[in-house]
This record gives sequence, C-alpha cells and structure tokens, in this order.
Amino acid sequence: MHKDFLVRAGSNDFTMDKRRIFQNETHFVYNPVKQKMNQLFDHKEFMASFGKKFGTEWAVVQQKIIDIVKSTLAVCVHDTPSLQAANARALYGIDVILDANLQPKLMEITFSPNLESIIAQYMNFFDDVLRCLYLGEENRVFRIL
Repeated sequence: MHKDFLVRAGSNDFTMDKRRIFQNETHFVYNPVKQKMNQLFDHKEFMASFGKKFGTEWAVVQQKIIDIVKSTLAVCVHDTPSLQAANARALYGIDVILDANLQPKLMEITFSPNLESIIAQYMNFFDDVLRCLYLGEENRVFRIL
C-alpha cells in the first residue's frame, strides 16, 4: 500500500438517494473533464488537519482502512491458489469512503486502476511501487500481505 494517496471530496454530500445517484458531483469520481466538480486535496495537508477537524487522528482511521483492505485481500488470496505464489505481484486501486462516524467503507478494489491522477501528484509513484514489488524496498510503499 502506498503511503501517498489521493483525497477527493464531491461537491454534494454522498447519498444513495435514487433521485441523485447519477449525479457525478455526489460521488468520488475522478473525471478530468469535469475536475472542477471534485476537489483534490494534498494528502499531507489532509492528514494534518483531520485530527483538528474531527477530533480523531488520521492514523487511527488509516489503520482501519489498512485492516479492511488486508482482510479483503487475504480472503481473495486464500480462495485463489495462484495468488499465493511467492512470485505473484499485483497493483490494485482502492476506493474508500468514510461514513458520518468516520468509519471507512470499502467501495471498490480494481485490478486495472486509472493511474493518471496519482502519477500527476506523485511523480515517483511507479518507482516506489516497483521497488517494493521486485526489490523488497518499503520506503513509500509497504506490503499488506
């Protein structure tokens, strides 16, 4: 899992109300053409201000996110023997949303993530990931399984 991440906030409050479900402004969807609808925040600034705003340190929420992702991927690995191979490598995109109680909810894990926005923010993203996956270096990236 990369230590740098993207924080996005929709223009509207999140809802599953049928009348608003198809409004892009309501969901955390990256759309470069309509980027003005979604605000993109620097993750370091976000982490620093999170505790002040919500009275809970980001590290507590982040550990819950890591636990959810780890347990989800552990089930996948358990049920798919080919993923248990010592030389198996993968890169996934993970979308998480926080509910009103700051509890993370796993929205999606995709095996083919759109990396355009993360690369635009973090130029060394691929170097970090490949160094972890193939050289075992865990500077900005750490293994969760």
